[in-house]
Amino acid sequence: MVGPRNLVRGAHMIEERWLPVVGYEGLYEVSDQGRVRSMDRVDSCGRHRKTRVLKLNKNGSGHYQVRLYRNGRSESYSYVHRLVLEAFVGPCPEGMVGCHLDDVKEHNMLENLRWDTPSSNRFDAVRNGKDSNANKTHCKYGHEFTPENTRYCKNGGRACRECSKWKVRQAHARSNTHGLCRRAQGQGLEALVC
Repeated sequence: MVGPRNLVRGAHMIEERWLPVVGYEGLYEVSDQGRVRSMDRVDSCGRHRKTRVLKLNKNGSGHYQVRLYRNGRSESYSYVHRLVLEAFVGPCPEGMVGCHLDDVKEHNMLENLRWDTPSSNRFDAVRNGKDSNANKTHCKYGHEFTPENTRYCKNGGRACRECSKWKVRQAHARSNTHGLCRRAQGQGLEALVC
């Protein structure tokens, strides 16, 4: 077993702590700095495998993941931030997700991670300037999001007042037109067909 490693971050030396990966005890360890290593062992073919830090893969959403093996078989890819949280904090509570405080998916250090709700995770993205909708200055029809033209929704989103007014006018126009058509057909006026 390899001892703790000192990492240099900025001007500070940080001692890296390692704990077993939950469900893979004796096979893999994860560090509080977001690294994963395999342990000294004899594999299923009888070969001696030395401890080594594993290469992390980035998935399509930008999260680091790693493939873990047991008895010579890969079960699936595991997200590194979840491995860190499960080892150092505990299992994921129901309805919670692994959140990065700074919204940088590559930063899997323990001090940057927490279990929280999906809603809190979205608010973090807005606070950190990573939410694409929060950064928009105009609605999809080109109206500027000014204080006078912005309506805030209960779910934390925002809507364009000008577009909302237009939708209401369109809905009223449709209901009035349909009402006229029904009345006209009831009176035998075939000229008005909708």
